[in-house]
Amino acid sequence: MSEPLPAESEVAALRQEIKDLRHVIKLMWTLLVLFLGYISFRACTSIYQFEIIFENMLGDKNKLPDLTKSLIAWSRAGDGFAAPASVILLIGVSLILPWKLKSIRASVWVSLICTSLLVIHTALCWAGTFAPLITVIKDLSGAE
Repeated sequence: MSEPLPAESEVAALRQEIKDLRHVIKLMWTLLVLFLGYISFRACTSIYQFEIIFENMLGDKNKLPDLTKSLIAWSRAGDGFAAPASVILLIGVSLILPWKLKSIRASVWVSLICTSLLVIHTALCWAGTFAPLITVIKDLSGAE
């Protein structure tokens, strides 16, 4: 014996619950993107300020790790506006597109891709910032 089909009112109630849940999920993604975006923005705007500290600690800019040199050059590109502008653009895309797309699947994919890019960007900025400190600690301890 088969089960009876749910009434149309039950189906409508379930659809409304799913729609409400979709907005909650998008709101949570928005908060996550804003948090990651803030960290990423601060990381990319502060890396060139460490350049003088690194030169004082290591004695020469050429002793900096390649990642740090690349990040300093990138943070200075476009008179210092390219790095923050790219982060702001990524944050904007990851905030606007999921709310504009009708498909929940497309919203999730866009959110995941943009959030992953923000995490990778932040990790690279932090790694580039702390790599010279590891070099200094090794030099001070005498470890090779």
